[in-house]
Amino acid sequence: MITNKICQSSGKGDGCTNSIEKLERVLQCCLDNNIHIGPCKVGSNDAPLWVIPLLSWHHESFDTEPQIECWDGIPSARRVVSDYYRTTWPQPLSQQDDSVAEFLDGLNDIILDLEELENDINNCRILTVSHFLPRIELIPEKRYLSLPTLHSSVGSTYLERRIRQLKSNCGKSDDKDDHLHAFGHSHLAWDLHIDGVRYVHVPLAYPREWQQRRGSLEIGTMQGTESDLRLPVCIWDSSLIDDGEESTGFPKDWLGGWWSKYYDVIPREPHRNTELAPWAAKRFR
Repeated sequence: MITNKICQSSGKGDGCTNSIEKLERVLQCCLDNNIHIGPCKVGSNDAPLWVIPLLSWHHESFDTEPQIECWDGIPSARRVVSDYYRTTWPQPLSQQDDSVAEFLDGLNDIILDLEELENDINNCRILTVSHFLPRIELIPEKRYLSLPTLHSSVGSTYLERRIRQLKSNCGKSDDKDDHLHAFGHSHLAWDLHIDGVRYVHVPLAYPREWQQRRGSLEIGTMQGTESDLRLPVCIWDSSLIDDGEESTGFPKDWLGGWWSKYYDVIPREPHRNTELAPWAAKRFR
């Protein structure tokens, strides 16, 4: 019987029977080493920031845009993405439905103390963090991707609901730049405002990706042809806060991200599902 309870574990050794047990051991290892796994307030009393990590997993229903048609040879994400064969889920959890994503999102109710957050977060900036994407608008349309079926294994609608819940319960408005969400997984640089939240992805990526498509990875100080010149990107600095200019400590200027700039100007057109970009079309028939 699976319950939303993080079991105690020594955090030592291998031999996990499933991915939930492995997650429990990782979380326990963090606790044993005084590493925060839940919300943490940092900065001074005059310029506080709540850092809120969010657990998540991808699910196929995240993909709400039409599938590519009239092209043969496009594999499903299940055949290509290693998540499907490198993870093991105990019954009744299954990657055939939303149950894994729903279960992992439910763990946030244990780790997050929403009552405490609501009492203290109104006068603070928020930095939420996740590995997976909370919105489908944070990845290019299928026709632009080398794997046009990737959308089904990149994000979680539960994440966006969680972000909206935090924003609503804590009285955050949509017209102030006081909430930034940092995500990963897509290996595409991103900096885009949607519905009052700023979404940023600073991908480390693989060396071969920097050689093949550096323009889609560069953002902020993470750029250049040489890896030792690509520096970590600062996404919050309390010294930047100036009450006179109503700065929030987040970067004032756009950090970069070729695709996010594209969608800041060009609307999504997912209905154009009978065509592929040249770099994708050459891979399929």
